[in-house]
Amino acid sequence: MVPVALFVYNRADHALATLQALAANLGASDTELYIFSDGAKSESGVGAVEEVRKVIRQSYGFRATHLVEAENNKGLAKSI
Repeated sequence: MVPVALFVYNRADHALATLQALAANLGASDTELYIFSDGAKSESGVGAVEEVRKVIRQSYGFRATHLVEAENNKGLAKSI
């Protein structure tokens, strides 16, 4: 199977919906998932980022899930 990369930031509901949709695909149990979670831009955004990280740390049935959790905000372009 081809690995899948997912970039998340501060929307736990979107992250959850995306993970559930990916997990529903044929072959998901044979797929390695790489999730890149960017850090908060400011102290006020830390809570939302932590909520996303709670979601991505759960099991969704992929063969393997690899998490990369940035301490600081890089932005999408630099995260890639």
